[in-house]
Amino acid sequence: MCGRIISLIGNPDAYEIRKRFIDSDLNRVFDKRSDIENREIKRAQEIKKFFDGIKIDYIFDIHSTSTRSDPMILCTSQEGSKELAKKMPIKKVVHGLIDIVEGE
Repeated sequence: MCGRIISLIGNPDAYEIRKRFIDSDLNRVFDKRSDIENREIKRAQEIKKFFDGIKIDYIFDIHSTSTRSDPMILCTSQEGSKELAKKMPIKKVVHGLIDIVEGE
């Protein structure tokens, strides 16, 4: 096996009603306590648990939004991720932000 690609809809409840979030911005709650009654905090914990123990070579965070914006790729600061992102046809590459979640 050469590898695999795992994709997911980060916030399916919000996606279903075509909103960015319901209780909190999912991107900002990965370090919050899971006992708080909040859909996005619970979803963040589910995502972290899903990926626990999986060897990950590259992480790319691909967003959609209802606001007009230029496409961008968020990736880890590891050299392989940055180099792969540079080969994609998207000019704006932001790296290092995802490392905050990885470093917990």
